[in-house]
Amino acid sequence: MKLNHLKLKWKIFLILAIFALVVVALLWVFQIVFLDDFYRTVRTSRVRDITDTITANIDDSQIDVFIGTLAYREDVTIIVVDKNENIRYQVFASRSVLAHLTDESISAYYRYAYENDGSYYEFTKKNLLDTSIPHDDQEQGGSTETLIYSKIVRNANDEELCLILESETTPMAPTMRMSMALLIMISISVLLMAGATAFVLSRRVVKPIEKLTNDANAMTDGEFDIEFASSGFKEIADLSTALNYASKEISTVEHLRRELLSNVSHDLRTPLTLIKGYAEMMRDFQDELTSENMQVVIDETERLTYLVNDMLDLSRMQTSKTELHLTHFDIIKTLSGIVERHDAMLKPKGYSVEYEHSDESVPIYADELKITQVIYNLLSNAINYAGDDMLILVREYKKGKNVRIEIIDNGIGIDVDKIPHIWDRYYKSDKSHRRGIVGTGLGLSIVKSVMTLHLGGVYGVDSSRGNGSKFYIELPFETNKNDNKD
Repeated sequence: MKLNHLKLKWKIFLILAIFALVVVALLWVFQIVFLDDFYRTVRTSRVRDITDTITANIDDSQIDVFIGTLAYREDVTIIVVDKNENIRYQVFASRSVLAHLTDESISAYYRYAYENDGSYYEFTKKNLLDTSIPHDDQEQGGSTETLIYSKIVRNANDEELCLILESETTPMAPTMRMSMALLIMISISVLLMAGATAFVLSRRVVKPIEKLTNDANAMTDGEFDIEFASSGFKEIADLSTALNYASKEISTVEHLRRELLSNVSHDLRTPLTLIKGYAEMMRDFQDELTSENMQVVIDETERLTYLVNDMLDLSRMQTSKTELHLTHFDIIKTLSGIVERHDAMLKPKGYSVEYEHSDESVPIYADELKITQVIYNLLSNAINYAGDDMLILVREYKKGKNVRIEIIDNGIGIDVDKIPHIWDRYYKSDKSHRRGIVGTGLGLSIVKSVMTLHLGGVYGVDSSRGNGSKFYIELPFETNKNDNKD
């Protein structure tokens, strides 16, 4: 089985088990391979420290007691020899090599130190088969290593003395047996603790993740109202927060998708039903083959065309596939043409479109076709929601370095809490609005996309329930050709 196919809890257990085995293996390697060298280094360093301690206290009146106590505590042989090679103090440790040497042989270490710049050390092998050696130590083998260290020091009277110390640098058999037993206990403890840690850690980590996974799988079945619990480690809590956010966003998208399908179906079905009905009527009744009935078919066909084109335009703009064709043009002149066309078309239906603007021309640098589309969509929205006076006001004026265009109606207005959503595709703040002349339900989304593409473009609405609506856009005037947004 590949590691990638294992569950997380088994991966955690396996990793900790391997880690524990590596630690235990290193401990045993240290015990078997490096313990003797490590013990030798530690004892050598300790002998030198003891030598420095005795040197610091060499003038103490109780130096003999001090040396005896130190030798007993550290299990080392300590001998002090004067310049005449006379032994001043000596305390022998158990299993001492120096205890079997003559005074003359011991004093020779004075000369060795003198000949080697004041200090001298050597490692010697000691035979453990000697009958004076306890039986437990003989189990260790044929010999053990001993360090003999000598150093010349001076006391307060400037008298030259030589300190000779002896210490075993090979671990004794009882120490080795105790070390092995302790290592076995440590190895078992490490393995047990690793297993327990793996079990607890896997539960702490895996359980919340499994819960998140089950909840996430439930989302694939369409359950978007799931609340992901934030528990366990910080990373899991962060993941829960992210999943909760994603769940809410997906729920919103799903709602919008259903709303979109509903609205698109409605907007397609209505003109198709009219076209089919009028076509069948004109087929079956020759007297109904009139220009008025044909115009209804043409109008509904144009409505379908607008809807499909708007959907394609919005899709291209929201996938960043639309490029702006920027040109210099007079926004006053463009607005005048739009208002005149709409006023002439809407007057027979009782609408009135008024236009307030600056006396001078206002050149801007933008995509004229796209800005015209924005104005058309805002006018279409105003027509759909116009008040009983059926008045629509188009106003243009300068605001700072921008030109501001407002389309105002005196209709029912928009609830303040719904204003952030009106720019979404197919969102309708009021389902009972009038059927527009060219309305598709995508107009405000297109306004948002077009104005976002223009550098410095601003769009928005001021409205409240019962007070009509004022939609507006702003564009910089006197901009240059490089100020565009692809």
